[in-house]
Amino acid sequence: MEVERRRKIVVALEGNKKGIYALQWVLTSLIPPLTDSFTSNHFVILSVSPQENWNGNQSPPWDEEALEMVKETCEKHNISYEMILLAGEAKVIICEAARKLAADLLVVGNHDYGGTRRLFCSGSVGDYCVRNAKCPVVVVKSRGL
Repeated sequence: MEVERRRKIVVALEGNKKGIYALQWVLTSLIPPLTDSFTSNHFVILSVSPQENWNGNQSPPWDEEALEMVKETCEKHNISYEMILLAGEAKVIICEAARKLAADLLVVGNHDYGGTRRLFCSGSVGDYCVRNAKCPVVVVKSRGL
């Protein structure tokens, strides 16, 4: 008898429509329909808040509409999920969380900043994750959101 294998997919969301687009894209474009009963997916929906904006004692800075969209999207696709909110520098925290959670895949969104902005900033979260995560990374570009 084969044992069910669960793929753990960490999706880093901003708690807004761009983040939800990344989740929906993964569910519709990347994850094939479950045709064999020995593989299932478990999503970890991860949001990172800058330390100065959240101390863990107050309500998480999630957009209520985004929360409802996450719930509806995961339930529609019969995907088990959990939501985690962490505080700190997003790019570092996301890679660290993916490692600690033993993620099979990390999904991050893309702000579509131009090369000039990336040149003068420390680089995008997606760029950092691609270079530093210990698991495969998918960067999802939003389409004009």
